[in-house]
Amino acid sequence: MERKLLLLDLNLLKGLHILLEERNLRQAAKRLFVTPSAMSKMLHRLRDAFDDALLVHTEGGLLVPTPRAEELADQLITTIQHLENLVMPTIFDPKKVRRKLRIAYPETFGVAVMPNLLAALHVLAPKLQFESQHLGDAYLERLAKGSLDFVIYIEQKYPDEYIKHSLFCSVPTLWCRKGHPITKCPEVTLKDICSFPKIAFDAPSVKLDHLNEVIREIEQAGFSHDVILHTSHLLISLGVMSKTNLVMLGPDYIFRYQMLSDTIVGLPVDHIPQLARGKINLCLIQHERTLNSPFHQWVISEIVKAVKQPLSHE
Repeated sequence: MERKLLLLDLNLLKGLHILLEERNLRQAAKRLFVTPSAMSKMLHRLRDAFDDALLVHTEGGLLVPTPRAEELADQLITTIQHLENLVMPTIFDPKKVRRKLRIAYPETFGVAVMPNLLAALHVLAPKLQFESQHLGDAYLERLAKGSLDFVIYIEQKYPDEYIKHSLFCSVPTLWCRKGHPITKCPEVTLKDICSFPKIAFDAPSVKLDHLNEVIREIEQAGFSHDVILHTSHLLISLGVMSKTNLVMLGPDYIFRYQMLSDTIVGLPVDHIPQLARGKINLCLIQHERTLNSPFHQWVISEIVKAVKQPLSHE
């Protein structure tokens, strides 16, 4: 049985279906855009495949189905419809999605943008599950293998099989508590920053050569002096800043989306030459294998919406 199926040309099923509808070789050939001779050869192949005459010629060119062909007629309608559905693009309906969305991103992006995104996706696709992952060193490999759907990271050169979608530009800001003495400065200078105790926030997933150069430059300018806290935990940093005069450098976009205005503020520092070079572009990355996926296309559009719409304070 399995061998017979492997040897069967699926185009023959479409031919048999049309022959059963037309009961005429020439008319069937016309519908399939082939010659009557080619249609006749197809009928011979069908007879060999099913070991039955299937359609018998009568006077006037009419083809009469055998009992075996009559049995096949109704089954062919369903079978051909299923085959056509396999190759036709699916109509995507978010409300019917029952799968897991796996995204890896820096923690700052998660705090800033993911509340907007998850709130929107949950309304549109209530059965969709979310899996938030750390970036790690093998994020591209995980994308390629399918254990990740998307990565949100710094825009840079990636291999051709990875597709980038630009999201926004991020510039460095000075984070501090609301009412901090440095907020009284007309324009924050590097000297002002160096005069306060600091938090050295380490984002282990963020690795970019030009950022390392920026860090070295500001350390040489005295920024690393009087570092009170070294941490890779964003929430700890925010909590400590809210109760002390410690300051830290971080991306500006977190203040565009997250409700931190009652406790933490971000002061512009991109006028300071050493810090201005810390500007980065963030992008959404997918593997080329997901390019034609309606689900992935939909998620991309929702992520773009989420980064453009600040989180509601209501």
